[in-house]
Amino acid sequence: PQNLSVQFTILHPQIVASQIVTHYKAGIPIFDYFLVVRNCLAHRSGRASLALASRSSSTELRVALERWPVRRGRKLPQLPHIVEGKEVPLLARHAIFAGLVCRKLAKLINDHLLAHLGAKGIVFMAAHHCLLLEEPVLNAPRKGAEAVVNEFLSGRYRVRIKGRHEATSILRELDRWKECQLRFRHLYGSKSF
Repeated sequence: PQNLSVQFTILHPQIVASQIVTHYKAGIPIFDYFLVVRNCLAHRSGRASLALASRSSSTELRVALERWPVRRGRKLPQLPHIVEGKEVPLLARHAIFAGLVCRKLAKLINDHLLAHLGAKGIVFMAAHHCLLLEEPVLNAPRKGAEAVVNEFLSGRYRVRIKGRHEATSILRELDRWKECQLRFRHLYGSKSF
């Protein structure tokens, strides 16, 4: 996690979004391949479907694998030869690569969301989910609304904030802070603010 202010002021949303979309599109054929592998394992007793045989020999998958970033001196595991109706010869390294692809795509989506929402959007989203919803995600009682929002940001969203008042100042700027305090009193009773 990075400092909240640094995390959002360094990123320029349009540049970040275009880079994310490019990387995301490059990984989709690999993700689709592993999704069909998973479905064959789960629903066809490990036997390859026509869809898996087709995807495994597709140009899109080959190009995506060639473009997948690999550390210097490393190479991707060779994907197994797939024959329709035959058992999928999956190895542990394939499962590890599938997990890496999912993680990379999830990170790209997360980066895009962060760039789109910005600091104000993330702070408001945290306040919304931990205080303002009709049925918020409840925390263990805290000393005040500020602590609840900060805990949600650092725990659930893994965002570091510069100081304990950074989220509060953003919520004040959004004219939502008093609403958060009132909602805290309603949810947790009268605690010190």
